[in-house]
Amino acid sequence: VVSSWDGETNSGNTRYRNVQEQFVGNYNKLHNAEKHCMAYDLMDVLYIPNYRDKNASHPSRKWGDDSSNLIKHWSKLSLEQVIDWQTDSNRYGGDVNRQTSQWLQTFLYNSSTLELRNCVEVSYNGLDPVQKGGAVYFFLILKEMFQMTTDVVTALKSTFSTFRKEGLTKIRNKNVSIISRQLEAVAVALHEVGALPDEAPLDILEGFLICSCAPFRDTFAFQNTKERIRHIRQHYGEGGSTLERI
Repeated sequence: VVSSWDGETNSGNTRYRNVQEQFVGNYNKLHNAEKHCMAYDLMDVLYIPNYRDKNASHPSRKWGDDSSNLIKHWSKLSLEQVIDWQTDSNRYGGDVNRQTSQWLQTFLYNSSTLELRNCVEVSYNGLDPVQKGGAVYFFLILKEMFQMTTDVVTALKSTFSTFRKEGLTKIRNKNVSIISRQLEAVAVALHEVGALPDEAPLDILEGFLICSCAPFRDTFAFQNTKERIRHIRQHYGEGGSTLERI
């Protein structure tokens, strides 16, 4: 049970902590899945182009040259767009493309729990055969694993304020690499839905100051001062985005 800072049990903190841990665990699984896709040349079918002319009858006129990595930017894509691209890929992409898509779906299916499969297949099994494939299956998995509800967004936002108070004290072996990846994952997820707090970089730097290693602490004290200056300048239109500063 997580307690509030005045020593009283806080069920809200417990719930938020559980959400944070589940999110980070899912992110680590997604990171491993992406490494597998890169190693086995499955990434090509996961780049979803943006529309040039949504109503065009042929893919060469329908899709533009720029695309989005489904793994990294799924929240900015719609199921309709992914299904539309999957359908055109199945019809016009050729045998190699269809085989890659099938390999991807098989990998995802075998890597999923029974509960996750059941949730995904409620939507997936209702599609026409020509609409099915690895990209659509992956999108539905991500939608289940990373539902950005109001409660989830609130819980993820609290990740930064919690780290500001606790620092590395609750991280196994005070592993900076682990917490850095976790904080980055949360920051990217919130940025994707426009909910990344402006004060997040300062919270992170304050958290790194809670450390017994003087050289490490002094380095982040210097970074903290610089960030405070940037934070002031940002109010006057200067400095990069919050995610870039993280």
